[in-house]
Amino acid sequence: MVGHCQTVENMLFRQLLLLILQFVASGAGSQHQPWHQYVRGPTSKVISPAAVLHTHGDVSNADALITKDGVATLKRPSTADAVASITLDFGRNLVGFVRLHFAGASDNHPGIRLTFSETTEYLRNVSDFTRSDNGDAITPGTD
Repeated sequence: MVGHCQTVENMLFRQLLLLILQFVASGAGSQHQPWHQYVRGPTSKVISPAAVLHTHGDVSNADALITKDGVATLKRPSTADAVASITLDFGRNLVGFVRLHFAGASDNHPGIRLTFSETTEYLRNVSDFTRSDNGDAITPGTD
C-alpha cells in the first residue's frame, strides 16, 4: 500500500510540475495578475531582520543588525561567562537560505549556532532535535 501511495504522489507531483512549467512557458506568469495583491512574500530576495527581540550575555550594538549602522559585537571572554546571543525577529515566516557577514573574529575558535522558529514560544538556543542533535539520524521531513 505504501508503494502505491508513493506512486500516486509521484504522479500528482509530475502533473503539478508540468502545469507550472506550461504556465511559466506561456508567459502568463510574467504579467501582473489580480491575485498578486494577496501575495505576502517579501519585495526583495534579501531580507533583513525587523527587530531585536532580546540579547543575552556580552552583546553591544545589536541594533546595528536592524539599522545597518555599525557592527554588532558578541563576546565571551571565558567559558565561565554566559554565551552571548541575539534573538532577531524578521516580522514574518520566511523560507530561503541564511547568509551572514562577519566583520572579524577572535582567534580562540569562535562558533556560531543558528536556531529558527515560527513563534517565540518554541524558540530556544538549541535546535529542536529533529536534525542530529538528539540522535544519529535525520528525521524525515526536516530541514
